[in-house]
Order: sequence, then structure tokens, then C-alpha cells
Amino acid sequence: YLCLCPVCLGQFLDTGIYLDCWKSMTDKEPESWMAWFCRADSLAKLARYDEATACYEKALEMQPKPRFCDMPEAMAQISEIQGNYARAIAMRERCVTICQEEWNITEGEAVDLHRREIQRLRERMVREQ
Repeated sequence: YLCLCPVCLGQFLDTGIYLDCWKSMTDKEPESWMAWFCRADSLAKLARYDEATACYEKALEMQPKPRFCDMPEAMAQISEIQGNYARAIAMRERCVTICQEEWNITEGEAVDLHRREIQRLRERMVREQ
């Protein structure tokens, strides 16, 4: 059903119509984490960050384990855009936790990327105080 969205069928639509499409999908399939994730992406593209974050959270809660880090990573990026570095760090830490607890990945680029971002964000917090 997700691929029945006109955007997925290859039609070029503006972002508002794209958002309407995913809102319709979440209305029809409220238990679909992927529909909530795509709706969140649409909201983020419109800079409707608070709404996007709420949808990313909902999608993350619904996604079966082991979960992907896409949603907390997107929330980290939104938080940084909003200047909320503490929340951005918390979301990156959430990614590390998901890697460790759900995928049993404790080292390598999958976790190192987030650790580097955490360090960068901490340094940015200090600079901007």
C-alpha cells in the first residue's frame, strides 16, 4: 500500500502534496511505522520540526526490534538545527544504544560515527556558551 502514493509512482509533486499523501497513509494505516517515518521526513522538509520529531518518535516506538537508527539520527539533526545540542547528543547516544543493545554492535563505524558526532556536538556546546 505504501507504494500506491503518487510520489512513489513517480509523479513529481510539491512537498505539501507529498505530506498530504503520507498523512493519508498514517490515517489509513496508523500501525505502519514506515508511513510515520515518511510523514516525518515530509514534515522535516517543510521545516515543521516539532511535528516531524513527534512522528519520528512514533515511528521509532512502533518499529520492531532490531530497529534502525534513521529516526534518532534525523531527530539529532533537527535538534542541532534548532540549537538544542543536548537533545542532539541524547539522540546520538540513543543510536549508540540501539547499535549495542539491538544489533550487538559495540565497535566499528556504525557506533564510531555517532561517538564522533557526540564529541563534535559537545565541543560546539562549549564554543557557543
